[in-house]
Amino acid sequence: MPERTSPGARLAAVPVVVAATLLCAALTPTAGAALDAPANDDFAMPVELTGRHGSWTGTTDQATAEVGEPVHGGRGAGTSVWLTWTAPADGTVSFTAEGRAGPVVTAAYTGKSVDALQPVASSVRSDAGGPPTRFTVVAGTTYHVAVDALDDPSGPATGPMSIDLTLFSPRGDAFDEARVLAGGSDAASTTTFAASREPGEPVHAPAAPDGGSVWFRWTAPAAGTAVLSTAGTRAGPPATAVYLGDRVDVLTAVVRHSCGSVLCFRADAGTTYRIALAPAGADGTGAPVEDDLVLHLRLVTPGNDDVATAASLPGTSGQRSLAVRGSAEPGEPAHAEAPAVASRWYRWAPDVDGIAAIDVDGAARVAAYDASFGDGGVDDLRVLDEAAGSAAAPAGLRFPVVAGDPVLVAVDRWPDGPHAGDGRVTVHYRVGAPRNDRPDAALGLVAPGSAYGTTLGVTAGGEPALPGADSGAVWFRLPATSAAPTVVQTTGSDFGTVLGVYQATGAGLRLVAADDAGRVVPAC
Repeated sequence: MPERTSPGARLAAVPVVVAATLLCAALTPTAGAALDAPANDDFAMPVELTGRHGSWTGTTDQATAEVGEPVHGGRGAGTSVWLTWTAPADGTVSFTAEGRAGPVVTAAYTGKSVDALQPVASSVRSDAGGPPTRFTVVAGTTYHVAVDALDDPSGPATGPMSIDLTLFSPRGDAFDEARVLAGGSDAASTTTFAASREPGEPVHAPAAPDGGSVWFRWTAPAAGTAVLSTAGTRAGPPATAVYLGDRVDVLTAVVRHSCGSVLCFRADAGTTYRIALAPAGADGTGAPVEDDLVLHLRLVTPGNDDVATAASLPGTSGQRSLAVRGSAEPGEPAHAEAPAVASRWYRWAPDVDGIAAIDVDGAARVAAYDASFGDGGVDDLRVLDEAAGSAAAPAGLRFPVVAGDPVLVAVDRWPDGPHAGDGRVTVHYRVGAPRNDRPDAALGLVAPGSAYGTTLGVTAGGEPALPGADSGAVWFRLPATSAAPTVVQTTGSDFGTVLGVYQATGAGLRLVAADDAGRVVPAC
């Protein structure tokens, strides 16, 4: 007879079956987070951080990986928790892991789903320390940060930990993360707030040696003059420095100069330049004065920036207004005893003999060169005359010219200094007679002594006829200082000269001596 069980026995067995069923259910993994996992275990349930500074304290213990989730830093153990942060401004952000035992990987991404993330940066911190996860950010962009134990033979990290967020520097704060300026014209909004100085970085402003910098990188698309300017500042223009080099501790400063309120430097096609902006001064406590600003870059390529492309000055006289914002060529001579910095070149071939007069209104240096000398290259020029002027005392040149013979004229800025001006000048040019073309304009002589002169462009009106001469003359005045004989002669001429000595009397000029061989003898 089969064994029977009582209803009580059957009922007693039911709780055992149910308990086993519940136990199995508790041990079966779910599609979402584990029951004991951190609240921010899933990408869709992150802890949100806000502002320029923030922190999170928690753990990755019992955390899980989701389907499609990337392996963080290439070594994550699949025990990640998630943070999210929207950048309130452009800059460089740092996520630093602290606490707990064992290695931790922190990885940042952009994207909208856990299986379609774009990696931005990652780093590993061990018990011995390690770098923060640091990267440049763009205002308004949301970044997702995964914190995961490292897949390490020593075992996963355990225990509480913290992540500290700091938006501590602007974009381009690091030399290797310099922002790119492109083409012949570009602009960028930036700030020197919270900018830092890197080990080995040069001092850009002696008045604020501790001031941090922001960096830009620009490759010149053509040769010319790069013009840098800043706008929008509250504390005044920043210090602007330009360098060549690929390491912040091994840079070569580019020669730069003021173009009035802007900065200029010669740019060579294909060359990459590093541009640093830093606080130009300090406040009363010695702290650098930081500011927001907009950097503008413009490449100026004037047609007459080089000797080979010199612009023409037509006719016997005229004028030309210009901005002196060219550049100096390799081998270019110094103009008026100062290095060439931003020269513009002109070629002039007057159609008459005479004395060339070139006057410049504005702060500039001007030099005239013999275009027929040597090979005509910028490094093989013979100067005819040169002068430097300011707004209060304009520069002027005087030198003889022969009809049809070309002259090269360089107009250049002053180097940095009190006469730098704004770069705009007007050049006046003309050909005239020598200053001492008439007896009443005679130049003084002292015996013994000498004087330079020319007969180019002389006229013959209103003066006595000199025996043997076929045109006008230039005149000098020599006071009689003794009864001893006086000898007057010419040297260095490539033509025969005629000399005459006259005595001023109440009736006019009386010929005392004359000679057509370049040496005066007593008149008969």
